[in-house]
Amino acid sequence: MKKSVLCLLLICSMLLSLSALAFERDQVVPQLEQRVKAYLDGDERKYTYEDEVFTLDIMLDTALAKAKMWIFLYDDMLSVQVELPIRVPEENRDKMAKLLTLINYKLYYSQLRMDYSDGQVANRSYILIETALPGDGEIEVLLNQPVYDLEAYGDAISKVALAGADPQEAFDAARAAIEAGN
Repeated sequence: MKKSVLCLLLICSMLLSLSALAFERDQVVPQLEQRVKAYLDGDERKYTYEDEVFTLDIMLDTALAKAKMWIFLYDDMLSVQVELPIRVPEENRDKMAKLLTLINYKLYYSQLRMDYSDGQVANRSYILIETALPGDGEIEVLLNQPVYDLEAYGDAISKVALAGADPQEAFDAARAAIEAGN
């Protein structure tokens, strides 16, 4: 009897401890807004904020030149999407799909994707929020990694999307430049 009472007390104690660690979900988005805004302001980036979405223009050091970034705030996730200013013509979409597959195999913190129906290419990164809000380091990686990846592979994406270049050759050239430190 004593063992079962002790076990029941231990379980209740653990459940109370877990609930104390739980987020106040209605406070997550305002806290994320404050952290992302502080990061963007500290980096002197121009942006708009409306309906839990930050929007800003990104300049790229590639043939793509610029992109549009959206930062979405949710009560369980912080998500970044960077859309390219080009659409892949229908005749080059199979080649682009191959290129994006090759590139994505090498990426860890972001994911390139293409809407096959209209040729829109975007890069996405996100962080799930389960028990702790992301800190400045996580926010920095989350916002910058898609841009770094687009700069690393932007010329290859442009060549395949607009000129129909061979995806393997474009990928190999991009990897060679990355490995050379360019």
